[in-house]
Amino acid sequence: MTLSNRLTARVGLIAAIIVGCGMFLVAPASAHTSLLSSDPAENAQVVSLSQVTLRFSESVQRIGITVRVLDSAGTAHQTGAPQVAGFMVTQGVTAGLTPGAYRTVYRVVASDGHVATGEVPFTITGAIDEAAAQAPGTPAATAGQPSKNGSSRWVMVFSGLFIGIGIGGAMVFMRNRRPQ
Repeated sequence: MTLSNRLTARVGLIAAIIVGCGMFLVAPASAHTSLLSSDPAENAQVVSLSQVTLRFSESVQRIGITVRVLDSAGTAHQTGAPQVAGFMVTQGVTAGLTPGAYRTVYRVVASDGHVATGEVPFTITGAIDEAAAQAPGTPAATAGQPSKNGSSRWVMVFSGLFIGIGIGGAMVFMRNRRPQ
């Protein structure tokens, strides 16, 4: 291997390392706020409800926030203003909701200024049944709740690493293919 080829190989390796390491720094900064969990959870069946609680991946601002609890006809059933405590948002709900399908519709502004919107459907059964009576945290109680464990960050990190290695390898390959 000539000096020129060794230099190209080293530059390619350094480029791959820089791109791969850069993904560790960029991935957390590029993430936007998202809903981590809710009570009631997505597609949960509850007997009754006095409030809904939303937990986000980062703290939310007190301004520009909307949380509505709507029935299947679109009638709102929330009371008062949403309460914000860092990552948590709590919204009171009118008493005596009738059994049926409901959804929590939210719009929050994260501390970085990005807006997050979404909805969480759930059902009020109005009667105790065996599935709804299970202790919180059991699989049936959290079945519809999305899992947010940061896996998308790792996908970005490893994708960046492989892209960087691919660029470095391509540089070495192309350099070795040139006629001497």
